[in-house]
Amino acid sequence: DVVRVVQNLPGVARAPFVSGLIIVRGSAPQDTKVFLQGDNIPLVYHFFGGPAVINSEMIEAIEFYPGNFSSYYGRATGGVIDIKTRSPKTDRFHGMVDVDFLDASVLLEGPITDDLSIAISGRRSYFDVFLPLILPDDGPDVFVAPRYYDYQMWTTYKGIPDHKLELFIYGSDDAIELIFPKGEPQGNADVQVTGIDLRNSFIRGQFRWEWRPDLPIENTMMLSYGINTTSFEAAENFFFDATANISQLRNDTRVKISDGLALRFGTDLNMGYADFTIRTPRFNDSSDTDDGEGDGRPNFSRDGIQASATSGQLQPAVYAEFEARPWKPLLLVPGVRVDHYGPIAATSAQPRFSFRWDIADKVVGKGGVGLFTQPTSVGSTDPTFGNPDLTFEKTMQYAIGAEYRPLEYIELDTTVYYRDQWDILSPTSEFVVTPEGETDPLIFKNEDEGRAYGLEVLVRHYPQNRFFGWLAYTLSRAERLDLKTGEFVPYEYDQTHIITLVAGYNLPYGFDVSARFRLTTGVPATPIAGSAYNSDTDRYEPIYGERGSVREATFHQLDLRVDKKFVFDTWLLGLYVDVQNVYNQENQEGTRYNYDFTDSAPVSGLPILPTLGISAQF
Repeated sequence: DVVRVVQNLPGVARAPFVSGLIIVRGSAPQDTKVFLQGDNIPLVYHFFGGPAVINSEMIEAIEFYPGNFSSYYGRATGGVIDIKTRSPKTDRFHGMVDVDFLDASVLLEGPITDDLSIAISGRRSYFDVFLPLILPDDGPDVFVAPRYYDYQMWTTYKGIPDHKLELFIYGSDDAIELIFPKGEPQGNADVQVTGIDLRNSFIRGQFRWEWRPDLPIENTMMLSYGINTTSFEAAENFFFDATANISQLRNDTRVKISDGLALRFGTDLNMGYADFTIRTPRFNDSSDTDDGEGDGRPNFSRDGIQASATSGQLQPAVYAEFEARPWKPLLLVPGVRVDHYGPIAATSAQPRFSFRWDIADKVVGKGGVGLFTQPTSVGSTDPTFGNPDLTFEKTMQYAIGAEYRPLEYIELDTTVYYRDQWDILSPTSEFVVTPEGETDPLIFKNEDEGRAYGLEVLVRHYPQNRFFGWLAYTLSRAERLDLKTGEFVPYEYDQTHIITLVAGYNLPYGFDVSARFRLTTGVPATPIAGSAYNSDTDRYEPIYGERGSVREATFHQLDLRVDKKFVFDTWLLGLYVDVQNVYNQENQEGTRYNYDFTDSAPVSGLPILPTLGISAQF
């Protein structure tokens, strides 16, 4: 799964337990955006950290920017991942089938005419199919049945000189069911939970037109439309459903003005609407108060809520940047992007600048500085579900570094970065008084501040003499402002040391062996120092210690894979063994407490997980 390469690069922290989130340079996961040929997609990995939602066989390249990215990209304050797909093959029809213990995938591609080619692929997991069959009658009282599938279709037409037309239709569907024993619902008099059903799906269509004449100008236009659906259901009176219809229109133009000067400019329009439906039961929580001194989470209503709403969005943007070489070894890229965020009626101008300087024969200097902004999450400005008086989030990014290549296949890359964040969206339990004298929950505010800084080192050995690999090291610090104390404390995704070692070797007789070793500092945690008995709710309430004052145990894990290829005249057969967590390390992924918080134990991650697979290509 080539998209997973991003998880092994400097600046990328290890994601929480089987979440598949991407955490870049101390930013929140939602701050990093994923694009497919410039189209912002809602999901890159399936549930539980599963495979990417795009078939790896059709991916041509992955462009990863941990920060200081081009003005072409916007609505992101973390990093950017842009997946580039290739055109279907045109020499003849080709196919691929891959089957392992978790899922099966298939791909078929080839020419329809001399100018038209097509590729179709699909994948389906089957954990949910065989899990109920192998569970014993006296098995667990609660079990999870995850399921995912994805599908893609590419068509490319090159019958017009200097032009290429592409149509790409793709989608993904994930579902998780937490099933309780029949007749044994969980909950209380306010809500009876018989199971939990969580679903996340999307379908998108993308049309691209590329014009590349034999002139100092080229143009790319992209139009996409898609439907994203997210739902959660636990009981008849406890559910959430959101359906978003999103369109994106891009036009990107490049003009070569002279040998040392080029201009890139374009438009980027994002528009659509989302329908929300929510119903919650009454919750008794003694920590919530009308004076806003609760524990900081949104409090829609102590008596529950039942509401529906439609939230629209119109987010146009324009951008421009120059690529200037005033001196042959020096490349300067000044640029600016202007975004308008319709739901909050606010406009953001973001100046950006980056450079590359060939200092010596094998040494390149690089750096960048710029302002990056992003809108609040969809629905957060809705009068029912959010706060209409919000503004956009802001981040200043600074970076400087160097690249050294002593040999053609050896590269050393270092970067020092700093990120300053403000107006970050955060939940709040505060209430406001309306002109009618009623109290309404504020739900969200732009009151958080953060900062992150660190050093990234990458030592890479490009494929040479049967070997490839790299060592990635990140020394980082990510902090958020504690509004109660006025001091910066470690952010929940902060990991001080992140070490990743990846290596692969081509053995004789068609064997390949590869491995990955990871070691990361444990994430910050807030300890529970004691508890107090609440007679109203008949339960013990935790008493928390200093925020982020302890850390979970250091994480380390070794993964190993062995491949064997059999080459025939017209097709290939591959067998592989993939073992996650080879030495069965019990890594801590959280902490669980007993009923009165007097005893605790770590929650361990996945044990050793071997997978066998077979693939065939023709």
